[in-house]
Amino acid sequence: MGSERAVAAALVDWINACPIDPKIHSLGDLSDGYVIAKVLQDIDPNYFRSPSSDNHDRPAGWLSKFQKLRKLHRDLTKYYTEVLGHRLPSTGPNLTAIAKDGNIEEAIKLTKIVVSAAVLSDRKEDYVAMMQGLSRSSQTEMMNILNETILQQQDDDAASRKSEDEV
Repeated sequence: MGSERAVAAALVDWINACPIDPKIHSLGDLSDGYVIAKVLQDIDPNYFRSPSSDNHDRPAGWLSKFQKLRKLHRDLTKYYTEVLGHRLPSTGPNLTAIAKDGNIEEAIKLTKIVVSAAVLSDRKEDYVAMMQGLSRSSQTEMMNILNETILQQQDDDAASRKSEDEV
């Protein structure tokens, strides 16, 4: 996997390739949850509600941002299990660090989960096509992200099956 900067740049490119507004300049722009909610709504409009644009215009304190991110993460967790039939990766993002500090490392973790949901969804062909439209360097990083995520997903699913068999 590339450097944190290269991964972050690829994820920003991917989000900006999604048919949503506003576009972002860095993963720090995800700290209020608004853009993530728009991407999730694009992934599955029947499952994820459209975020209220009124709330995005008002500056939010970190606690308000955290609450929005926590709800999104909870909805994403349910989507993974109920719709996609998988579990979220075991090492989840630190939502407080994203909301409070715009922590890029933690925003990368969250965005990787969103990317995984996109390529596991019914609209996976659309999202793969979007990735193919990115720059070569972003395509390479996205491929690495997907490979890492798939391997982790297989490990987590195997661990889940093993613990279910032991019960």
